Amino acid sequence: PPPPLTTPVPPAGMTTYVNAVHRWTIAYPGKTWPPNGSNPAHVTFSPVDNSSGFYVDWLGQGHSTTLNDFVDAILASQQQSDIKNGLTRKIDSRETISLPNNVSAVDVTWELPDYKGRYVFIFMGDHEFIIDAETYIAQWNSLNPTFDKMIKSFTAQ
Repeated sequence: PPPPLTTPVPPAGMTTYVNAVHRWTIAYPGKTWPPNGSNPAHVTFSPVDNSSGFYVDWLGQGHSTTLNDFVDAILASQQQSDIKNGLTRKIDSRETISLPNNVSAVDVTWELPDYKGRYVFIFMGDHEFIIDAETYIAQWNSLNPTFDKMIKSFTAQ
C-alpha cells in the first residue's frame, strides 16, 4: 500500500481538502467555498454566491508523455469544443510554475467575452490533473488572489 497521505498546514483563513482516492490535497476558503467531492475524479469548490468555479480534475494516466504534450493536447481539444460552440477563447499567458513537492505545472490564463480563467496542468507521469479556476471578468481581480492561493497549495503524492 502507498504511504499515508501527508496533509499540509493550510494558509491562514483556509481549510485543507484531502482527496484520499487520488492522493492530493488543496487549501480552500472554508465554509464560504464548500467543496463537492461526490466524484473524487472531479472535485468542485464554489463560493456560496456561485460567482465562480474552481475544479480539480484527475485524468488518470497515459494521456501524454510530457507536461507540454499534455497541455497541448488538452488546449487543442478545448479549442475544438469552443469552435463547435461558437466561442473564441483567447490565451493570455502560458507559463511553467512550481508547486509544492517540486512538482512542475503549466499555468494558462484564458479569456472568453465575459469570462476569464486559469487552467493549471499537472503531469506526474502516473497522474494527470487539471485545475480550472474561472469567473466573470468583472470579478477576476477580486477572485484571482484566492485562486492563486488555492493553486499554490495543491499537493499530489
